[in-house]
Amino acid sequence: MSPVLPAAPVLTLPATACAGLEPALIAAALLFAGVGICAGLHLSGIVQLPGAALGGGLLLLAVAGALVAGGLWWRSRRISSSPRHLIDGTGLLWDRTNDGVVLFDAAARVIGWNGGAARMTGLDAGRVGGYTIHHVLAGEDLPRRLEAIRDQVMETGSWRGALDFRRPDGAIGRCETLVMRLASPQSGGAVSMIAIARDVTDQTEAERAADLRDRRLKALIENVLDVVLVLERDGSVAFASPSTRRVLGRAPGEVAGTAFAALLHPEDRSRVAEVYRAALADPGVTAVLEFRLRHSLGHWVTVEAIGRSRIEDPAVGGVVVNLRDVTGRKRVEVALRAAKEQAESANRIKSQFLANISHELRTPLNAVIGFSEVLTAGYAGDLSAKQREYVEDIRVSGQHLLSLINDILDLSKAEAGKLELVEEQVVVDALIGQAVGMLRERAEVAGISVCSEVSPGLPVLSGDGRKIKQIVLNLLSNAIKFTPAGGRVTITAGRVSDGGLRIVVADTGIGMSRDELEVALEAFGQVDSKLNRRFDGTGLGLPLARMLAELHGGSLTLDSEKNIGTTATLLLPAARLGGAVGMGAAAGGCPPDRAAAGPS
Repeated sequence: MSPVLPAAPVLTLPATACAGLEPALIAAALLFAGVGICAGLHLSGIVQLPGAALGGGLLLLAVAGALVAGGLWWRSRRISSSPRHLIDGTGLLWDRTNDGVVLFDAAARVIGWNGGAARMTGLDAGRVGGYTIHHVLAGEDLPRRLEAIRDQVMETGSWRGALDFRRPDGAIGRCETLVMRLASPQSGGAVSMIAIARDVTDQTEAERAADLRDRRLKALIENVLDVVLVLERDGSVAFASPSTRRVLGRAPGEVAGTAFAALLHPEDRSRVAEVYRAALADPGVTAVLEFRLRHSLGHWVTVEAIGRSRIEDPAVGGVVVNLRDVTGRKRVEVALRAAKEQAESANRIKSQFLANISHELRTPLNAVIGFSEVLTAGYAGDLSAKQREYVEDIRVSGQHLLSLINDILDLSKAEAGKLELVEEQVVVDALIGQAVGMLRERAEVAGISVCSEVSPGLPVLSGDGRKIKQIVLNLLSNAIKFTPAGGRVTITAGRVSDGGLRIVVADTGIGMSRDELEVALEAFGQVDSKLNRRFDGTGLGLPLARMLAELHGGSLTLDSEKNIGTTATLLLPAARLGGAVGMGAAAGGCPPDRAAAGPS
């Protein structure tokens, strides 16, 4: 807003009287008075003067009178034409106003300026000569513009507008200016001009900054993808951003002024109204919820809303609501949920199928194993060496197949959450000794050395002995399977700092990469999945071992490096270790330079 300057009439300024006499004029006045007194005394007969003296006195009287009259005329002329007295008789306006005041003659030449103009421009207030209006003002095509201003002042009596000027620091400032025409009687009616300027640089900069902020905010609102609404206290829409057209298919003017509830899905209205009332009651609350709005085409759009009350802010006076279209995201969530449920259902069906088929296979398989053992024992008659070899192959293959079926059953139960533990007291060193003994012959045939080291005095372990032995057997079996001839497999057991039990199986085998480790821990995962792979197996050992460890409240982790070896670590919680010390002897022993890192 521009500062208010006074109206602009054509001014006729009164002549000013002499403010005082110069010393010479005082002396002439005293001489004039003295001669006049002497002449008066002579004429009254009180004093008789010689004729020559009387003539000389009259001459001096005439000269003194002329000097006084001429001095007064000259003084009055000089004073009345000074800039400060052209403003007012006392010069108070000229001295005290903060506005800049500049005087021009009829040719638009500068003839004076006040202290306010000097402070605005940095020019000397007491010096006029050598300065022109071009020392003060700035801007493009300045001469043409000044000529236009002068013509308007001469024609209409005044001009009002904004001009750029040079500030004392060299920067360009802005001033609101009023130029008026005035006529001075001292100049015989010659026309001159006066300009009153007010520095509005700071105000102009503030207005420019505010305008820039408004334009940026407008650009932000117009280009943001979300819908921005301002709701009145009664729930009507006071403002709607242009994005309503993209999200709801409605122009902002169509939404503004309507009741927001009219756009809501009937099932969502009560819930949204409750949250809206809470936001009005507490301006510090930021409400977040999802609901549905009707599109202009008739379908429903799911939006995520964030709202906060700004009722008390006079610049807003409502509740600001930001709406984001999440319809696509909700569709994806629904599709993912359906796919997850479908996958879980398929997994349950798979597990049930495996359990059923495993039961069906185990019954005849037990018969095959049983009859092979009967034949081997000679209950059906003596067998030749070749027959005995064939029957033994049948028994071993049947045992292997039964082991696989049992693994499948256990895995299916674990995935279904139906695998239960048969709690008992387990002597750790005895369990490890049994596991090593069961696989020692297989390791020797493969040319692999197996050693064990169990910390003495380990307490008994509370858990399912068969399942814990199954974990240890799976880990040892894998280590032997993937370690080449001449390699080494080490198993150690001991307590850790938190009181739990740690069993570590380490080998010097082929190792695995990080990606291969992830595959190995998946059910039916095969690191080497080609038809001509070097190592047999179903890929159930490690996943089942991990499930059994977790069923005991523990964990199973693998650490492996390609062509270096693999280390499997089984951790069981301290709560499963009792106070009694196991009676079994420490199983085996490993040379210090070849054993895996012992328990801490």
